[in-house]
Amino acid sequence: MQFESIANGDSCRLVPKSSHVVVADVRSSTQLIAAGKQRDVNLVGAACIAAIRNHFPMGRVPYVFGGDGATFLVEQEDLASCLDALSRVQCMARRNLNISLRVGSVPVAELQQANTEVRCGEIQTSTHEVLYYFRGDGVALADRLVKQRDTRADESDNSVLEAAQIQGLSCRLLPFHSQRGKVVSFIIDPRSEMSQQDKLV
Repeated sequence: MQFESIANGDSCRLVPKSSHVVVADVRSSTQLIAAGKQRDVNLVGAACIAAIRNHFPMGRVPYVFGGDGATFLVEQEDLASCLDALSRVQCMARRNLNISLRVGSVPVAELQQANTEVRCGEIQTSTHEVLYYFRGDGVALADRLVKQRDTRADESDNSVLEAAQIQGLSCRLLPFHSQRGKVVSFIIDPRSEMSQQDKLV
């Protein structure tokens, strides 16, 4: 795969301000994982992607899997349909797994007003599949705003909702076995400008 293209800021497009960042995130995922429910947490995150892939034509809604959820980029005309599809996953997660899924959206225009940007790139991994990636500090800000504005409105009874369309859902979570006693994960959050980040690669 062309991973060098990820390090090149010119290879991903600036997302227009008419778009929205949609965040789906499992509430209290850290506690759920500590309780041994990491597979259920991952399953709900993967179900969000399956629901969007089944609802929209391929390539229309870029997405990134986050382990305990997923992030999507949608145009204004697709926002309501995207949120509706994810609300069905909310209902499924609550009823079947007793997991609460947070869903929210932030306009890219609002992120740009906060002096952040969102860029989207893609890598063709096979004839039919594309791997998307997001760059810029706008996605992280959108994630924080969705969590800050969380009202738990999805906790109401959604009994009238149709079932989530999650055909093709796959979650092949396998345990990592330590070779030296412990497994350590790192999350790197760059604070420099994107042009400066590119020089580090």
